[in-house]
Amino acid sequence: MLHSQTTLILAALLFLALPVMVWLSLRPASDAAVGWWCLGGWMAGVGIVLMGLRPWLPAVISYQLANTCVLGSLVLWSQSLRATLGRPWSGPVLALWLLLCALFYSALLAWASPSMRGLAVRLALGLLAFQTAFWAWRLARQQRSGNAATIAVTYLLLGLVLAGQALWTQGAIAVPSPFSNTWDASLLALTALVTAMIGHFCYVGMVLDRAASERVQARLAQQGARQTQWLAAELQRLDRHRRMAILSGSLAHELNQPLTAALMNAQLAQRQWAADAGNTPLLLSWLEQVVLGIDRTVQILQRIRTGSDAAGASQAVLDLQQVLRQSLDQVEPDMRAGDVQLRLLCPPGPLPCRGDEVALSQVLVNLLRNAVQAVANSPQRLLSVSCERLGDQIQVRIRDTGPGLSPALQGRWGEPLVTTKPDGLGMGLAISHDIVAQHQGQLSLRNHPDGGAEALLCLPLQQEVA
Repeated sequence: MLHSQTTLILAALLFLALPVMVWLSLRPASDAAVGWWCLGGWMAGVGIVLMGLRPWLPAVISYQLANTCVLGSLVLWSQSLRATLGRPWSGPVLALWLLLCALFYSALLAWASPSMRGLAVRLALGLLAFQTAFWAWRLARQQRSGNAATIAVTYLLLGLVLAGQALWTQGAIAVPSPFSNTWDASLLALTALVTAMIGHFCYVGMVLDRAASERVQARLAQQGARQTQWLAAELQRLDRHRRMAILSGSLAHELNQPLTAALMNAQLAQRQWAADAGNTPLLLSWLEQVVLGIDRTVQILQRIRTGSDAAGASQAVLDLQQVLRQSLDQVEPDMRAGDVQLRLLCPPGPLPCRGDEVALSQVLVNLLRNAVQAVANSPQRLLSVSCERLGDQIQVRIRDTGPGLSPALQGRWGEPLVTTKPDGLGMGLAISHDIVAQHQGQLSLRNHPDGGAEALLCLPLQQEVA
């Protein structure tokens, strides 16, 4: 048989020490529920200690206060579990529970015999243990916590031992004190010791599991919020593209006929000027540029109107260096009007790539015109253009001596409807970015360390010219 006094002293020490360890270990996540649990453990420890000091303390402390603390500890443990479930008793209700515990034992102490008092206290403790087990089981089901389920089983066994012992003895307890060295006192002491250890350690595990689960839920909520935000932005982008597609299709439809008529008139004028030998070659060259420009514009508008993709069947092997020179010819009147000097660096021989000539020309003309407009108010109006082969890529660099990218344009230059020009639509760079992506290339725009802005166009090199 276990020595009940030693076992109860050990259980009392555990009830006093373990709540401190629980509070310290859970201090970052401590809340009211943790406080109620630790306070319940302290009350149980204090109650057992006061029972052990009965020979030296008055009855009101060693009997009434001691048993009230033990009964109240189970009430506080139930309050802690209810608080974790989000259903704590209110302050008045909790105070009423503790008052009932005090009145219950006061009535027993005043009118019941020692044996009946021991029987009634064990039954009351058993019922309160069943209540604690019930709320622990509810918590285990709600949070799927194995630690909470262990707490429920522990307090269920405690309730069964207390109630079973009371029913077995049926008032025949000779010495109702738990410190008596009898079989029933030894069983009670052992149960209290096991409850102190398992209950507190499992409670720490339950709180830590709940904190980990809350962190996981918070991260999932953050990921869900980011995905929702991304989807909203994507829907806005698709809506902008849809509206721009409608607008561009309408503009293409309205401009296609007058430009076609202008092209026919320019071709007719070119033939008539060519038939007259007295006309100068320079005028014929200018008229040829007008015809090429109008023809290229008509092709672009027809593509927008029909919705064809620049990465489709219209792609063919072409010389990117030749496309660059043709684009420079189109921008040459703008450079001449703005007194912009051109510094061109191109290697000998072709630089083949696969793509759509009209679409790539549209990209290069847009980048060149942006550079020419950027140096309009600069003291040095220089445009540096280079085209070279680098590994398995062709790189075209266009650098100006303007003020560089504004803060409003940095990081957003590829977005539709983003522009710093008073008369700009903010679609040129966005369209260029899409065209280059359709050609499996890359387009970047940055401020050059030596001043001005630099555009870099990279396209895959075609190894063999068809």
